[in-house]
Amino acid sequence: MATKSPARRRPKGEGSFAQRQDGTWQYSIDLGKDASGKRQRRYVYAKTKPELQRKIFDLRAKGGGALKPRAVGTLGEWVERWLEHDVRPNRSRNTYALYESMWRVHAAPTLGSRSLERVEPDDVAALYAHLRKKGASATVIHRVGVTMQRAIEVATRRGLFHRANPFALVDRPTPRPAERHTLTAAEARRLIAAARDDRLEALFVLLLTAGLRLGEALGLKWKDVDLEHRRLAIRQSLVEVGGTLELGEPKTRGSRRPIELGALAIEALRRRRDAAAEEGHGSPLVFTTLAGTPLRRSNVRRQHFEPILKRARIEDVTIHGLRHAMTSFGIAEGVAPKVLAERLGHSTVRLTQDRYAHVLPGIQREAADAIDALLLEPRKSK
Repeated sequence: MATKSPARRRPKGEGSFAQRQDGTWQYSIDLGKDASGKRQRRYVYAKTKPELQRKIFDLRAKGGGALKPRAVGTLGEWVERWLEHDVRPNRSRNTYALYESMWRVHAAPTLGSRSLERVEPDDVAALYAHLRKKGASATVIHRVGVTMQRAIEVATRRGLFHRANPFALVDRPTPRPAERHTLTAAEARRLIAAARDDRLEALFVLLLTAGLRLGEALGLKWKDVDLEHRRLAIRQSLVEVGGTLELGEPKTRGSRRPIELGALAIEALRRRRDAAAEEGHGSPLVFTTLAGTPLRRSNVRRQHFEPILKRARIEDVTIHGLRHAMTSFGIAEGVAPKVLAERLGHSTVRLTQDRYAHVLPGIQREAADAIDALLLEPRKSK
């Protein structure tokens, strides 16, 4: 009597096909355990077995030859989790604020409900086209792409995304710095005079003479200002996250720095201190609303800076342009690049030189004239 041969076991990772009661076909495969020890199985369905086989073949091709666990949830669910658990505790508040706004304002309305594992290059291209149609700048679209590419990279490392990163496959526009008017010394003097009647006069004087970033100035506290010794310390920055104003760490480690102040800034800060005492709100912040609450950048620009520019008869200058102007004036007056880099909170001197050395009208001409003077001067005979 012949013995029954044992049933052939399927090779590991092969999976199994089965026809369901409704006539459709199911493929199932054991994918092992996840990081928490939970068993993972993947199920794929189709109307016929040949269709199911083709589907399995395509999924294996996309997964580099193997079937991967299905990513659970939408792109929005993943990005929110990434922002909260990865970016917020490990990056600066400014970086978190940037990533969060790029996602919430620009990407989420279009891709938030899209299944994570089904985000394709066509979706990315459609997102960029939509943003361009809405009038988003090349810089904004570029930042959206960088933010989303990083989010998908982390999802891939966590085993939640198993294909080439679609945000790495679609070209994004290269930001080009806008050609803006560079503030001249005469215009800077007019701006200081025009700001004298504004309650935020000291803010604009600080930006122009000390080179602070706007967030650093808006986060400045009185305890960090030493009027007697003419210095202040940058210890925090005010950022806006999801419409909420928060004090956090400065942009970089080098951004935490002491800054020596000139007479213009000291006198303006003394006037600000006296005005704050009269306002009576007792806020620890140097620059606030009349009620003592933190200031929003948009309100500073619309309610204070733009009227000052109008009174000073200056056009096409941004608030950040005041920091730009301080650096340019320092370069023109021969201030050492290392001193300027420390004043600005730059990580390297090269960053200061590359970003600002070309901006003041006349510097290149002065260099050319100096070289001419050397080469054209007749040599004295010995």
